[in-house]
Amino acid sequence: MPPVSPAAALVTGASRGIGAAVAEALAAEGFPVLVHYHTQKDKAEAVAERIRAAGGKAATGEADLSTPEGPARLMAACREALGPVGVLVNGAAAPLAPKPLAALGWEAFQKPLDVFLRSAWLLASDAHADMAKAKWGRIVQIGTASLWDAPPPGFGPYVTAKMALLGLTRSMAAEWGPEGITANVVSPSLVATDLTAYIPAAFKQAAAQQTPRRRLAEPKDVAAVVRMLCSPAGDFVTGAHLPVTGGWRMP
Repeated sequence: MPPVSPAAALVTGASRGIGAAVAEALAAEGFPVLVHYHTQKDKAEAVAERIRAAGGKAATGEADLSTPEGPARLMAACREALGPVGVLVNGAAAPLAPKPLAALGWEAFQKPLDVFLRSAWLLASDAHADMAKAKWGRIVQIGTASLWDAPPPGFGPYVTAKMALLGLTRSMAAEWGPEGITANVVSPSLVATDLTAYIPAAFKQAAAQQTPRRRLAEPKDVAAVVRMLCSPAGDFVTGAHLPVTGGWRMP
């Protein structure tokens, strides 16, 4: 069961898209929420204001999670504004620029690894002290449905970083479970957000027709699963890799 006084929920990449939907869903579940942003302060403030207008508690925090010091600064800001951290959702994303593997050097892999893997570890290892003390914690990573199948051409660094994140999450689930901490990965198929605005409409329409639900995923679909994992209903779910694909993938 969660603490009597809900610990804070820190959601990275929460100024828009999936992260914004997750922040609002967790606030509706009763958690004070720290809305993280890097460059889009106005959008983050708008998310926090919607949460407050609905009766929730929210603050914003800026950090460049591709840097070694960004996660520590963000965690400190969350504790100062909202108290101990009980929920961590890693939804921050780096811009997608598809390129074939043969055209890449190692630097193309380093940035996704820094954003998706290093920051997730630094945030989780910092939050672990709060969660272990409370004997309750929830860690959720936003993955990708590409982890189940042949990756789409041009996304090698992105998929590599997300696959590493899956391994890290399962390790946290195994080692931290006795302390009341769960760790899971939620992997959506193609989601209609501004991050995927560069994808041609014809491709999106074809992708939608390949799902039994006949539509693309929406941020609220992902947020609903994250909310469940952080609620009492998710207490016995850990180390899981959950698809939010409308049936496009049935692993």
